[in-house]
Amino acid sequence: MRKLLHLFKQSLHIDDNYYPERLGQMFFINPPKIFPVLWDLVKHWIDPVTKAKIHVIKKGPQTSTALLQHIDSDQLPQEYGGTCHSCPTSPDCIPVCEWNKKVADDKEEEQLTGPIRELNDEELNIEGIKTE
Repeated sequence: MRKLLHLFKQSLHIDDNYYPERLGQMFFINPPKIFPVLWDLVKHWIDPVTKAKIHVIKKGPQTSTALLQHIDSDQLPQEYGGTCHSCPTSPDCIPVCEWNKKVADDKEEEQLTGPIRELNDEELNIEGIKTE
């Protein structure tokens, strides 16, 4: 455990000193029960400027109020108190991956693959190149 903490502290030092600050805001909404323990270990090594941008919020009545202080309502999904109806499908929003659902219908797959056939010598002859 001590080696792991040392490695983590080293990586934070490298990140703080050699990479520019790029974090806008980070929200942990309804994190698992182990999170406070891990956060108490880690937060002492995080730069104060970065730490001020990290917010831990329990999901509840105050969730939307806290999020709306930092995120425009039209960019926040309805489940968090926003008005965004199209977040999973909008090109301006981060895509949501439903990893457990089939990607394409069987019909779509057939249209994409189509029948497979061998090309003859004439079809393989690209302009200026002779086939033997």
